[in-house]
Amino acid sequence: MFRLLLLLCLTGGLTGCLPSTYPELEPWPDLIDLRDGLYMPGDVDFELPWALPLEEIARQHPEGRQEVVHACLLLPLTGARAEEGRDALKAALLAAEVRAEQPATERRVRWHVEDTMGQRNEAVSAAERCIGRQALLLAGPLLDRQVNEIVPAMAGRGVAVMVPEPGAANLERWDERFVAVGPPAHVMGRILAEHAASQGPPGIAAALVPAEGIGPATADRWMEHLAAQGWTRGPVLPLPANDPGPWPDALRKVAAAGATAVLIGGGVPPAAALLPVLKDEAPDLRLWMIDASSQVEFVHQAAHAGLLDHIHFTLRRWPARDFRRAFAQRWGHRPLHASASVYDAIVLGHAAGETAGFLTGPDMGGAARRFTGTSAWGDPARTDDAPRDHCAAAGYDVAVAVQGSPESGGIWTFVPVEDLGEATP
Repeated sequence: MFRLLLLLCLTGGLTGCLPSTYPELEPWPDLIDLRDGLYMPGDVDFELPWALPLEEIARQHPEGRQEVVHACLLLPLTGARAEEGRDALKAALLAAEVRAEQPATERRVRWHVEDTMGQRNEAVSAAERCIGRQALLLAGPLLDRQVNEIVPAMAGRGVAVMVPEPGAANLERWDERFVAVGPPAHVMGRILAEHAASQGPPGIAAALVPAEGIGPATADRWMEHLAAQGWTRGPVLPLPANDPGPWPDALRKVAAAGATAVLIGGGVPPAAALLPVLKDEAPDLRLWMIDASSQVEFVHQAAHAGLLDHIHFTLRRWPARDFRRAFAQRWGHRPLHASASVYDAIVLGHAAGETAGFLTGPDMGGAARRFTGTSAWGDPARTDDAPRDHCAAAGYDVAVAVQGSPESGGIWTFVPVEDLGEATP
């Protein structure tokens, strides 16, 4: 059987076999090369976010033949979003260093870095360059809907993609080649809708979401799942993320339409603009909001306004304390939120390339999903984020219902302490 598979690989009769040779048109440094200064900053088109040389960590020199699986990390290392990309690159290097200290396997994944410049067309070009050089794994792109743009470049190629936040939130079509490192929008929308439906009889559902980011895709799934459970579709209103002006009138509009459950977010909704309307003009509305971890101020103001029983939040996982500590010790500052998902993308990519039975997109995706090792993320049901403090001061506690897949996080519902009795979590 092995000889048959080997023959099929050599003759091209089986897709996803390790390429026998890689085109070496020019030097292609990997993460550890960049860390060690084997390729200097002038050899890449972006500035490295660390000063060379760093403390060198010895590479593994495995005995015998070791197959190499090439992989690409797509990040915005120049342009307007360079700060996010460079922070993510530091997290990726941290993950690669951890892997380099572990025992060698029969296959080794080499992570190369490509700059997307924060632009969709450059993300596509970067993915095409990687696939053209026979990379079998991609991680990224990091920004918004760019991951959708690279899908055509993958057609007919045995490539698997580790999709970090916020790309995971915005990928429009999922299959076995894609591994979500953060919660995708279709999962977020579903768990929000399921929780809303569990709170009472069917009503009218509406949504107020910024026109960009996770909001529109989450709203689509929110409306779809509630409609399937007998709810009536109300307005879905796209709003500016950074201008609070239109939000109060939008909330009045959905209230006038008879809405009883309103999806709010992503991003950070304007608490000072929305809460007075909710309290004085629309007291029957209940809000289901995307991501409490970025909305501490909203929770704080809702607590002071006595409106905690009107709001529910999804809570995506937050970078775990161990990851934050390791990152800060290595780099001297705390990581950005999305950097934890890039760390995990590298870890999962190693699992995909090193343990998959065959190097096809679905096989590598399955190997990554089966990985149970250490993650950069914490447990949403055991969080100690600041919203708890505001709730306690207002006489409330948080009942966390973990729903859906683990990466989806949980739902925070604010419950008066006296209603919880001894069952307070």
